[in-house]
Amino acid sequence: MPERNLLKIDLIRTDGATQPRAAIDFEAVFDYMDAMSDGAEFPPVVVFYDGTSYWLADGFHRVRAAEQAGFAEIACELHQGTQQDAQWYSFGANKTNGLRRTNDDKQRAVRAALTHPQGSGLSDRQIGSHVGVDHKTVGAWREKLEGTGEIPQSGQRIGAGLGMAPRRMAQNQPIHAYSPPRWYGEMKLGWTTSARK
Repeated sequence: MPERNLLKIDLIRTDGATQPRAAIDFEAVFDYMDAMSDGAEFPPVVVFYDGTSYWLADGFHRVRAAEQAGFAEIACELHQGTQQDAQWYSFGANKTNGLRRTNDDKQRAVRAALTHPQGSGLSDRQIGSHVGVDHKTVGAWREKLEGTGEIPQSGQRIGAGLGMAPRRMAQNQPIHAYSPPRWYGEMKLGWTTSARK
């Protein structure tokens, strides 16, 4: 369960490739700064702590606004995790709330998720669900990245932990692909009956 704390802004690292947006919207930063200066409360930013560094995963505009408003600390939801965990989390940030993502933001998140270690082996639907885009968008990017050699051509992605899958494939039996747990809410394991696109 993540902790909610006040964290000094100068401890928060924003240089870990955890910003999936194409650019900072400075108009939004100034709007947030004015609201913060007037006492408005914002949701906590999301930070992953690896024992050494605090990696910002969600809340780049809020952190920038708090800095501009002269605040030394910001409310955060603190998770134990690595820089890679923060990156993976960030790809799904703002898909349903916060500052609306541009198409460039979404494409950047899809590309990053496809090249990320945690995205390796996941289906287009699983990545699309995590990032908040249609699986066809993920499939188009996958094809492009496989074509340029940026990611390996993967053939059939079936998920992790299924040691019997090759035998089932040879016998033409259905394969059950693993669906990873969601980052929000209770951690649940789900199983799907289809493996691909």
